[in-house]
Amino acid sequence: MIRQRKKAQTFVEYSLILGVIVVTILALRPMIMRGGQSMVKTMTDQIANQQSAEQDFSQGYLKEQKEKVATDARRYKGENRGNYFFGYNETTRTTMNMTYNMGYR
Repeated sequence: MIRQRKKAQTFVEYSLILGVIVVTILALRPMIMRGGQSMVKTMTDQIANQQSAEQDFSQGYLKEQKEKVATDARRYKGENRGNYFFGYNETTRTTMNMTYNMGYR
C-alpha cells in the first residue's frame, strides 16, 4: 500500500512540474512571437522596400554590411620569490563596414 502511494505521489509531482512548464511557455508565447516577427520585419525592410515599411527609402537604404571579428588570447605564468602566478589577456577587435545608398538610384 505504501509503495502505491509513493508512485501516485511521484506521478502528481511530475504532473505539477510539467504543468508549470507548459503554463510558462504559453504565457511567454506572445512575447516570443512578437520578437520573431519584429526581427523578420527589420530584415525584410533592409532587403527591399516593403509596403508600410518603417524605413524611409527616399533617404537611403542599407546595401551591404560586412563585419570582421578578430580575437587574440594569451595565457602566461610566472614566479616571483617562490610565488607562482597565472594570467590571461584577451583582445577582441571588431571592424564593421556598411554601405548605404543615400537616396540615389
